[in-house]
Amino acid sequence: YIGVVLGQALFIFWSLIATSAFEIGPFAVENFHDSMSLMVSNFGLTACVGLLVSAMLHEKHAIARSMFELRAEAARAELEHELNLSKQQYARQTEDLQTVLASFPDLYFWMDADGTYRRFYSTRAALFPPEQFLNRRFQDIIPDGIKEPLVTAFDRALHSKAMEEVEYSMPGPNGPEWFEARLQLMASGQVLAIVRDISSRKQTELELQ
Repeated sequence: YIGVVLGQALFIFWSLIATSAFEIGPFAVENFHDSMSLMVSNFGLTACVGLLVSAMLHEKHAIARSMFELRAEAARAELEHELNLSKQQYARQTEDLQTVLASFPDLYFWMDADGTYRRFYSTRAALFPPEQFLNRRFQDIIPDGIKEPLVTAFDRALHSKAMEEVEYSMPGPNGPEWFEARLQLMASGQVLAIVRDISSRKQTELELQ
């Protein structure tokens, strides 16, 4: 609108000079006052048209902004809905996994590639409280008598990506306790170790022997 008004003002200024000085131009008539009236009328009409066009453009832009905001709000609501569904699905899957894990009397250890314990889960009491081994390397805390086979199985699982199994025994309150450890490399780069107490099975095997 400002550009229209400025352009019209320059046009009228040129017409005024041309009409008054040289009696030429689009508004040049026999009577000078009629020329001035004609120019003023043209300016007023152009100003009204420019104001109307400006108002229409402003309304168009306002509608476009409103539509954009409505679409953005709809997209945000849809994203929040999908996020809530994902959270609910994750919670259900986590609950199902906990139920599955709780059905097995095993110990689960998640270890980094250097052997550092990061997570632990079990439905039974561990031989040692988790705070004594979490964030520590298993090579530094397990007894020397079982360190070598466990380290070997860990290295094989880490590099071959195949499940490695190893059996070992540890002294318990009622004599030696036997365990079976299964180590598997996961997509995250961590190694999952599933440890199961096989003392009853070993005792039966020894009795049969």
